[in-house]
Amino acid sequence: MVGIDIVDIKRIAEGNVDGKIENRILSDKEKEYISKKSRNLVKGRIFSEFDNSLAGFWAAKEAVLKAFGIGLHSINLKDIQILHKQSGEPYVELMPAAVAKIGGKKPKNIEISISHDAGMAVSVCFLN
Repeated sequence: MVGIDIVDIKRIAEGNVDGKIENRILSDKEKEYISKKSRNLVKGRIFSEFDNSLAGFWAAKEAVLKAFGIGLHSINLKDIQILHKQSGEPYVELMPAAVAKIGGKKPKNIEISISHDAGMAVSVCFLN
């Protein structure tokens, strides 16, 4: 199965007033990772590294949900963790509640890719 999602970074950045989105979708491990990202704008850029990453997390979690064929409101997004290897490569870790929601059996392999450019964040998820 394949899932893909694309999101407007501006929509996520503007919706994250007082951490509303980050607190709703990010686990503690994800918050630790994203806290290292700068919230400052780089000259010539519209969004900060933090905004890009937050939108990337949103797109990745949506892509995972779509790959599993379940809806956004059927699961706590914190139960789908997007973590990163030392190399920076993202990977998916499903919490027990998420595994239960998909029928109690994890796929052998979940692959995830995330990218952001030109004000958009996109993610693709492949299940094997």
